[in-house]
Amino acid sequence: MALFLPLGYLLDRSRSTTTARRALFLAAGVAFLFSLSIEWFQVYCHNRHPSPTDVVSNVTGSLIGAVLSIYRQNMTASPPDRPFTPNPQDRSHAP
Repeated sequence: MALFLPLGYLLDRSRSTTTARRALFLAAGVAFLFSLSIEWFQVYCHNRHPSPTDVVSNVTGSLIGAVLSIYRQNMTASPPDRPFTPNPQDRSHAP
């Protein structure tokens, strides 16, 4: 699961102007296909057993990575609590 966190994070960071929902579907879809191919390869390996739990945990890890990326982008894009240059309340003294 931890190895798929960077995959979801980087897939979300590589998106251009898509919505957050589309980014989550993209991360889940790519992680599903990648994990499914890993499990399919294990069918032909000696002493390896494919498991659907691995696929689910890998997709979950990718989704967590994408959610962390979306959360980080929203935190940095939010406006500051106060303006950088103070504006006086009363402008009657202004020239």
